[in-house]
Amino acid sequence: MAASASASESAPAAVEPGVLYSHQRELASLPVPELDQTLEKLLRSVKPHVTEEEFTHTQAVCKEFASGVGKELQELLEERGASMRNWVRPRARRCHVVPRHRGVSRGGQQALR
Repeated sequence: MAASASASESAPAAVEPGVLYSHQRELASLPVPELDQTLEKLLRSVKPHVTEEEFTHTQAVCKEFASGVGKELQELLEERGASMRNWVRPRARRCHVVPRHRGVSRGGQQALR
């Protein structure tokens, strides 16, 4: 039987500062996914967590969104994707939840003292 690898052998080596993102510009940009593809993923992720009635309602809302404001928003995202290297990052930064009340953290509610 082969000897098991020690923790130091299996642990990744420390990355030198600046090396981690040194080839970032060489990577391809992420494409803007198609709206239909995004909505299908949403429906697949929601289905196990809702009742059949709620799922049917969610499907109807997705269909309405896709034929209405969703089209406009998709066009804006595609324009953004064509003009920016990373079209996700600036928006994603603004989506982080910031605690508004003392005693509430990103990890959940802490006991108020």
